Amino acid sequence: MITKGKGADHVAKLEDKMLELTSYAKNKADSFMQLAERRQERVENISVLLVLVGVFLSTVIAFFTVRHVLKVEKALLHERNELQKALSEVKTLRGFLPICSSCKKIRDDTGYWNQLEAYIHNHTDAQLSHGICPDCAEKLYPDLKIYD
Repeated sequence: MITKGKGADHVAKLEDKMLELTSYAKNKADSFMQLAERRQERVENISVLLVLVGVFLSTVIAFFTVRHVLKVEKALLHERNELQKALSEVKTLRGFLPICSSCKKIRDDTGYWNQLEAYIHNHTDAQLSHGICPDCAEKLYPDLKIYD
């Protein structure tokens, strides 16, 4: 090792420069690390903010969707109840009704012959009123002339 003279001075200067360069490199590395840590922290903060905004928007969308679905369901239930109410008020006669061609009695499922009025009254909600058509009035009451 060179310990005396010009060589020793040169080695000392080189060591000082190396220490200076090492210190400079260490300071630069520390500066880069601090900058990287600040950027990473910023990215993490932005990520958390975006997640929170996403959760908030999802919650708002879910709220309005559920609210709309409940409103539609309520309307459908109301319509269903109205239809059931209307259906309960409707009685209909279906199929073939055996009717006597002479007296107009109707045969029921048990084979009993019912007056037309009684059958309609028992099987529907219709109310009957009586009148007389012009043809029957002329045939039954030819002297009255009420059919003109």
